Amino acid sequence: AARFVSACLAVAASSASVPATELIDVEAGRQIYLYGIGSANQPIRATVQGDIPIEGKAAACANCHQRSGLGTAEAARRTPAITGVALLTPREGAAARSRYSTELLARAITTGLTSDGAPLDRLMPRYALSDVDLRALLQYLTQLGTAETPGVSDAELQLATIIYDGAPRAQQRA
Repeated sequence: AARFVSACLAVAASSASVPATELIDVEAGRQIYLYGIGSANQPIRATVQGDIPIEGKAAACANCHQRSGLGTAEAARRTPAITGVALLTPREGAAARSRYSTELLARAITTGLTSDGAPLDRLMPRYALSDVDLRALLQYLTQLGTAETPGVSDAELQLATIIYDGAPRAQQRA
């Protein structure tokens, strides 16, 4: 299933207006997502709450959406998942929205509008990215969450415990 999703995301990403001769650097997108560093090795810039500027690490996507892209929930505030699968899947219920295309995702990142044109939360940064950085980030997001998780399958979950030599024998057995 992960391979199918990756193939669908690759097709969606390739529909963006990127010249065929230009290679998109997924690692550059990863640097933006995790560390807020753009392709020119400069901090990225954004605004939150309408007019508060942020840059660099403070603007890194992983601060809110987590390294995994799975988002978080704290009290009544939810930060949604932004993995490739989550972005391509329409949501229903209170936070309903259509699926994102590459163009709609670029619009969400830069202008703060959902796939349906509704405003995103004011805490979602509105990024001022170069075309190169925006394409790199889009490429990274489309593959985020598609890697298989080691030790996890449909039938099995592998867990590990580290036991130090000085632990009592009963605890080691437990």
